[in-house]
Amino acid sequence: MNTFCTIITQSYLPFAEALKSSLAKFNSDIILNVLIVDGGENKICSNNLSVIYMRDILESSSIGKQIVNKYSSPEEVDLLRWSLKPILINYLLEDGYDKVIFTDPDTYYFSDYSFLFEELERSNIVLTPHWRGITPKGNETNFNLQFVEGLFNAGFIGVNNQGKTAMDWWAEMCLYKCVKDISVGHFVDQTYLNLLPIYFDKVQIIKHKGCNVANWNQQQCERTRKKDMPTWILDKYPIVFIHFTSSTIKGIQGGEDHLLKHNLEEYNQKLLKYGWPQDIMSTQKNDFNTPVKNQNFVKRLKKNLRI
Repeated sequence: MNTFCTIITQSYLPFAEALKSSLAKFNSDIILNVLIVDGGENKICSNNLSVIYMRDILESSSIGKQIVNKYSSPEEVDLLRWSLKPILINYLLEDGYDKVIFTDPDTYYFSDYSFLFEELERSNIVLTPHWRGITPKGNETNFNLQFVEGLFNAGFIGVNNQGKTAMDWWAEMCLYKCVKDISVGHFVDQTYLNLLPIYFDKVQIIKHKGCNVANWNQQQCERTRKKDMPTWILDKYPIVFIHFTSSTIKGIQGGEDHLLKHNLEEYNQKLLKYGWPQDIMSTQKNDFNTPVKNQNFVKRLKKNLRI
């Protein structure tokens, strides 16, 4: 049994609903499991979407409890969400799923993704590289960032039951340190992924360049489009999913990545349909998907843990 999962704060449910709808286009039975880190007891019912609350995943996870205790301030809500990825993945694997794909809530799928689960028949873990520039020519900053922010994007990772030990390790590393400190090579949860292919077996790097399309891979993953046809990558790869970070959206709106405009328009309509209050096509600040850090976060978190 296969599933996708993601992590949000409760006000970002429209992102999860939009993501779920994109997944359901290619598999009407697929379930998106959503961990709401500050969610209450009210059950949210939606086709293809299953809501998980913090107390559910922490009942049997001592590392998870320590992560919550360490990253429970409003200023650290991002660190909490990022650090809980491996905890959520293992919770779902232990709950009966055979293969779990974590995908960030600001991703949206445009093509059949079944091959990603098929890869987990042969591999224990699948990762997507950032595909930043292979040389400094053309964009030296982007080239250098791969040595700072990591080779792989932590907005996507697929794991099967044989990958649980690696997820335990990743959780321990996030508990140890989840910071941006380039002086020692730390970039929150992401740079730890560099070590997975070295220290763990059957870690596969997905070479399909239509996966995790974003502003950072414009150079290596050139967008191409023929008249009245969808945008592809390098005339070879259909776009599987786009990571709609603020910088990706800014590049599309500013014309630097204009061939993804139709994709952004579809994504925008889905967010509006599911109740997101901002029209991202007209947003000027391009910071719409930065989680709101309000003072009620800790209150809601502590109220709803009860473990």
